[in-house]
Amino acid sequence: MTETKKQRPHGTMGVPRVEVSPQNFTRVKDRTLPKTREFRYEDPVPKKDPVPLRVEEPIHGLQTNQNFIQTNAITIINTAAKKPPHKEIHYTNKKGYGERPKYLDRVNEEIQQEQTIKRDIMTQRAYTEMVASREPELMSEEEKAELLSGLKKRWAALRSECNKIGLHIDIDSIRIKKESLERQMGEIEHDMERLSKKRVYVERY
Repeated sequence: MTETKKQRPHGTMGVPRVEVSPQNFTRVKDRTLPKTREFRYEDPVPKKDPVPLRVEEPIHGLQTNQNFIQTNAITIINTAAKKPPHKEIHYTNKKGYGERPKYLDRVNEEIQQEQTIKRDIMTQRAYTEMVASREPELMSEEEKAELLSGLKKRWAALRSECNKIGLHIDIDSIRIKKESLERQMGEIEHDMERLSKKRVYVERY
């Protein structure tokens, strides 16, 4: 039995069962083969059922009275339930047992903030109710005259400062300053107009 370069060792039909010798090789005209022997399995192998013959007819009409649903239900009922392995837990050995949870500090801080907000709201509400409960008072003529005199002086000072600024303004800072002075003068004029009325009521705090 020869072996070419393309064939791997034992890569064709397994290990050869004949003696191979370089001197005693098979000639072309000498094709004597070893004697045949009966093949037997080394390990006993269970035989399968024989294949039915062609002339054999299959058995028809096989039936059973067994109720498989009921049988399975009875089997499940009679079978003991599997219990998980019991594992004893010791909470005293748990990490952090007996210590104050960290989240309680956060909860207490949130509670304090809520209480502070509630107190502020109640204080503001009480102040608003107190102011609303007071009736406005009629301002005296002397007080009106004093306020008008102060407003007029303030308006004159703003007018004098505003006149010092030219009409043509190229610098933004000066233009913004003039607009601010004009706005203050307008507010003072509005207050003077309100104080010029016959009756002026004010709320005392």
